[in-house]
Amino acid sequence: MNRYITRGIANNLPNILQHQLWQLVSEREQEQTKDNTSVDYFHIFQFNKHRNQLY
Repeated sequence: MNRYITRGIANNLPNILQHQLWQLVSEREQEQTKDNTSVDYFHIFQFNKHRNQLY
């Protein structure tokens, strides 16, 4: 399966965090497949930053 990210994410989010997000997406897809539910391919993640700490 092809995976796409926005230019902003590619340029501003550390690679390690991008990798962790893809792992979350894969886990969710596996759960949906196992439960015989349709797979949702649109994922939105929201982050907050406070004093240089990402939440």
